Amino acid sequence: MGLKSLCMCLKEKPKLKNLAIGFGQTQQNNDDGVVALAEALNNMTKLSSLHISLEDTQISQHSMIDIFKSLINIRNLEILKLNFGKTQIKDDLPFEALANSLATMNNLKELSVEVFETNISDHVVKNLSRSLGDKQKLRLLELGFGKSILQDPTTMKEFSLTITRLDQLEKFSLVLYKTKLGDDGITDICDSLGVMKQLEHLTLTFGKT
Repeated sequence: MGLKSLCMCLKEKPKLKNLAIGFGQTQQNNDDGVVALAEALNNMTKLSSLHISLEDTQISQHSMIDIFKSLINIRNLEILKLNFGKTQIKDDLPFEALANSLATMNNLKELSVEVFETNISDHVVKNLSRSLGDKQKLRLLELGFGKSILQDPTTMKEFSLTITRLDQLEKFSLVLYKTKLGDDGITDICDSLGVMKQLEHLTLTFGKT
């Protein structure tokens, strides 16, 4: 009830420009709180910075989709950080909603997405790649995919081509510590790094390559 009440009060703050909210580790299902947060975000069209942390939080697929769909109305976002920690997402639908919302954010300068306990498919990575392809203002990109299942050799090639189009990228972090990429996947990423002229900070973490 506490989380729901907190998020419901955010409905009265449509002029917020910066919001950071975390649900942390809880024992009960937090669907009510997440749904209330999604409803509040629908009205926060002035947000320029948003950080949502759902680490170890029990929520349903439907609630996650509601959160991602609500982002489509916040088109002036410059900073978006999403940390799912160990929250498990069972299929691609939430990430399709996220990709659709990202496609509308033309002012995005910093994007961080961390998903460590969810199986990320080729379809998800390709959708995210397409939604990021025109983000010419992006200066920071941090992606953490834990249990990714990438079987299509064209997935990392498409992703690598996407990041080469991000001309202003200064900081890039890619964590794939439980992902089987193979030599070709790593080569594709390395090739893309060669044309990233503005890059100042780089973090690459590979596990089961």
